[in-house]
Amino acid sequence: MPAIQIPGTNIVYGWETREKGWGRGMNTNLLVMGQVARGSVISRSQSTAPSNPEEGDSYIVPVGATGTWSGKDNTIAAYHSDAWLYIEPFGSPVLVVDEDLHVYWDGEGYDVVGGTGDVNGAAGSVDGELPAFSGTSGKALKRTPLRLDSAGNLWGAGLKVEEVAGTAYSLTAADNGKVLWFTSNDPVAVTLPDNATAAIPGGFNVILVQGGDGVVAAAGEGSDTVVSPDDPIATSGAGTAVSIIKKADTVWWASAGGSGGGGGGSPGADIEVISATSYTISEADNGKVLWFTAATAVTVIMPGTTALPMGANIEGVIIQAGAGTVTVQGDAESSIAAEGGLVASAAQYAPMSFFRQAANLWWLGGQRA
Repeated sequence: MPAIQIPGTNIVYGWETREKGWGRGMNTNLLVMGQVARGSVISRSQSTAPSNPEEGDSYIVPVGATGTWSGKDNTIAAYHSDAWLYIEPFGSPVLVVDEDLHVYWDGEGYDVVGGTGDVNGAAGSVDGELPAFSGTSGKALKRTPLRLDSAGNLWGAGLKVEEVAGTAYSLTAADNGKVLWFTSNDPVAVTLPDNATAAIPGGFNVILVQGGDGVVAAAGEGSDTVVSPDDPIATSGAGTAVSIIKKADTVWWASAGGSGGGGGGSPGADIEVISATSYTISEADNGKVLWFTAATAVTVIMPGTTALPMGANIEGVIIQAGAGTVTVQGDAESSIAAEGGLVASAAQYAPMSFFRQAANLWWLGGQRA
């Protein structure tokens, strides 16, 4: 009986016992299986057969090939025993060596495995910011504090640390999002430059860490204003830190309070200025610095799962920028986990950091009273 071809392959079967001509079909089978086992071709763009091929060389013959390959469009040309043999296209992925990608035959042409081209975000997307899935319906993506810079560095989940050996350092725009680890055993002076010295935009943030015995002190330059709950703005020992944020064009914020500073790890701090005296945290606040300017007391509510379903671990920083003390509290469902039960800002410009640990539990740290 005639041999039967397995659909989507060049492999045939079904010969009767002692049937004549089975050897030719079996040779074709072995050629196909050998090509599949090899899993690669040299190129799919060479339009003429090479003049000095080596045993086993194989190519996908492009449409319109000439010479020896004329009329063999889309086949795989394999060189064996001083002759070109041609394998009909098949669906298994094949590595194209000179392009370093895999292709497969879709019945009409060769497609790249996984596809190619740019992926565009939704209307609310932010350049360089990684999305997180919201639920399982596929209808929304949430912002996260994770970002990719142009060099492919991931910020936010793991901080980018740079060692600095000198005793004098002036910040530049390139320091945005970094942890600067000062190794000197002598005092270190860090300058927060004005715009005449360095064009650093609002939202810039950095962490200064005392890595040696030398105290690291930060000070502004020129007419720029530096606001801080601390005087002096300096580290207090090895391993302690100063957090820096450029709030606006000529205004810097700094804190030597260690944890809860909020700077560093995410280039381009997203600062939200809030004048209200009552504020409820929402998903839109994830990854932000919340800058409260009220002159009277402020209450910040961390909602439970009814008001804010648990879709992500929301985190951010609260700064008392005005005279009004900022107090954090839960709603009817949620509670606040804070060391010593301290849930209010310690002073003007004092920072507090927060994150949602569970559906109805929020953690609060930083400079609190």
